Amino acid sequence: MNIRDYKKVLPLLLKNNIVPFVWGNQGIGKTQSHKQYAKENNLKFVQLNLANFPDSGDLVGLLFNNGNGTVSHARPDWFPTEGEGIVFLDELNRAHPDVIQAMFSFITEKSIHCHRLPAGFHIVAAGNYQSDEFTVTDTSDSAWMSRFCHIHLSPTVEEFVAFAESKERFGVADFISEHPEMLEVKRNNSDTVRVTPDRRAMLDMIAPLDEEPMDDELRFEVYAGIIGNAAATAYMSHKKSSQKKVRLKDILKDYGSVRKKIMSFHTGKDTRFDMLSAPIDELTGKLEDTPNFLTPEKISQLHSFFLDLPLELLAQTLKRLGKLGFNNKALLMNDKEFAAKLTAKAAESLDETS
Repeated sequence: MNIRDYKKVLPLLLKNNIVPFVWGNQGIGKTQSHKQYAKENNLKFVQLNLANFPDSGDLVGLLFNNGNGTVSHARPDWFPTEGEGIVFLDELNRAHPDVIQAMFSFITEKSIHCHRLPAGFHIVAAGNYQSDEFTVTDTSDSAWMSRFCHIHLSPTVEEFVAFAESKERFGVADFISEHPEMLEVKRNNSDTVRVTPDRRAMLDMIAPLDEEPMDDELRFEVYAGIIGNAAATAYMSHKKSSQKKVRLKDILKDYGSVRKKIMSFHTGKDTRFDMLSAPIDELTGKLEDTPNFLTPEKISQLHSFFLDLPLELLAQTLKRLGKLGFNNKALLMNDKEFAAKLTAKAAESLDETS
């Protein structure tokens, strides 16, 4: 993901309290891009180079005597107490294992012992790929990896040139513009970052991001960084398919809001019985589990939906409902207004076929 796209994604992640772990080779601008983002949005920026903390005591605060027989951890001087900003955990996968363990509660709850970040502060982590040239701490533990949205940052040559020019390094900018192959040696290290789907990732990250605006290509990159490529591919495919469907809950809440979509399934030459049957399957399943869930208001919406169904599908539906014997059957089947409209629909259908 390039920096331009990442800056579109970052505020959505922070808004939903999802911690990004930004991966990339050294020197590509992971730290600088976050400093720039903080400056552009009037946010404080706290940078912690975790490779420089020899043990967790230096990070979480030293113990002091309260004078009453108890001890407490002193608040570290880096720990913010007010305002809005970003705590940037740099080189997180080069930290000592004890330091990484101390980071668990900080990543998930924004707290270290009794110290808690202000509501306006968010956490971003960054690390380098493991290679023959770069030694890192083993962070392959699935419980640890599932706490992040993993972003593979790969700035474009144009972004580097623009950044160099902003620093008035025009000679370097001109050289790289003419010889982009000299910028860096490309390494395919993203496969070393293993993420898999789990319940927390689906509920706490994927679900809220479903409500955020993002183009499909960018959304796939973000989702792959949370649940892996295979699961992201399957989920995106399901999402596209489900967007075409009409859910029972939408029909029962306000059929008028989805009627146009329902009608589109059988106005042409081909009737999409699969799409029309989906909410009916939901209905029969729901009635088997909870026979009394249909209120008069919901039945009224259901009547309108039934009258828009092709007659053959409606006949099958009423037959299925008749076999269920649920408590609302009399109200559903014997409503005079519905019965009259149903009779008129049947007569109209007979006239068309004769």
